[in-house]
Amino acid sequence: MSGPYPWNRLPMPLLYLADISGAPLVGGKLYFYESGTTTPLDTFADDTLSTPNTNPVIADARGFLPPIFLQNLSYRVVLKDADDVEIWTADPVSPFVESTTGAPTQTVIELTVDGNQQVPQVGVVGDLYVPFACTITSNVVQANLPGSVVVDVWAAPFVVNTPPSAANSITASTPPTLTDSVSSIDVTLTGWDTDIAAGTALRFNLVEIETITRFTLSLIVTISP
Repeated sequence: MSGPYPWNRLPMPLLYLADISGAPLVGGKLYFYESGTTTPLDTFADDTLSTPNTNPVIADARGFLPPIFLQNLSYRVVLKDADDVEIWTADPVSPFVESTTGAPTQTVIELTVDGNQQVPQVGVVGDLYVPFACTITSNVVQANLPGSVVVDVWAAPFVVNTPPSAANSITASTPPTLTDSVSSIDVTLTGWDTDIAAGTALRFNLVEIETITRFTLSLIVTISP
């Protein structure tokens, strides 16, 4: 046992056992072993893992089992009736342990500009709303034809009828760019303001474009818990 895990309880407030007819499995027995073995492994009656349950844990006259908390280990679980006739075996069974590391999640904020087989006009080409705080880690531009494109990204707190403007550019002198190519990726983001607050409006301004009739700009972001 390596310590308490407050989210390691078996599902349901109290686990209910029933027989094949749906009647309470009075006296039903839930045995716990190390996964793949017949070596008994303790479960506990509390989330601090200080009070061991009996093994097996036995259902009461209503078919309910007492609270069962697992160690952060893999179990083999065997259900038997009151006469020790086996009903089922599950192996492995592991607790759900809430992460304490808070690993960030990666996602994509994406805009596609399609000129319907024509080269799109420069100017504002799209708006997006970002409801979560995140950090931009890279941008990717992908086009349907070899060519050139430059897109500026503007960001500002969302205010009704007040979209971001050029003064809110977050890309400094290195906006997402294609040069005589069909794809590019920038993981450096030199000079960018990469931190995006929850409730931010993004506006995309097409600065230059040649040959290309459709392209997608993807902002790769991480969301911290």
